[in-house]
Amino acid sequence: MRRAKGNKFMQLIAKRLREEAFPGLEIHKGDQGRKGSDAADVDAPGLPIWPECKHAGTIGKANPFKAIIQAEEVSDGRPPVAFCRVGSKTGERYAPIMAVPLGFGLELLRAWRHCREHAPQALLPPLLLPACPAPATPSDGAASAPPLPPLPPETP
Repeated sequence: MRRAKGNKFMQLIAKRLREEAFPGLEIHKGDQGRKGSDAADVDAPGLPIWPECKHAGTIGKANPFKAIIQAEEVSDGRPPVAFCRVGSKTGERYAPIMAVPLGFGLELLRAWRHCREHAPQALLPPLLLPACPAPATPSDGAASAPPLPPLPPETP
């Protein structure tokens, strides 16, 4: 049961990444007949992250810190991303979470901010639209938001 639960969660993450984040990549559950050092839990050629999936019966066992540390130890240089889910014995489940190291998370936020400042509204996903209001025009009487400070230079 334990292995089946983990396999099912990895398949779910593979499906969500394939359909929602990286369309066109053949993302699949990794080879679980391993020690964890030669393949990610979910992988595909060209996938820019090293996913580590944890599904447990209690919150303490689905620890995103442990998942990130485990992924960092075995990653091939791609940034680690932990996907964690908790399911209780009664079948209740909490929404899965995604955790990343702070440095990578800040890179993601810088990319989001760049999109906010430069992408046409029609290209932004619905999640970003509330944070990206269209600039107000003098004719509608609304005050425009103050401009954001410039982005810091990217580090190599």
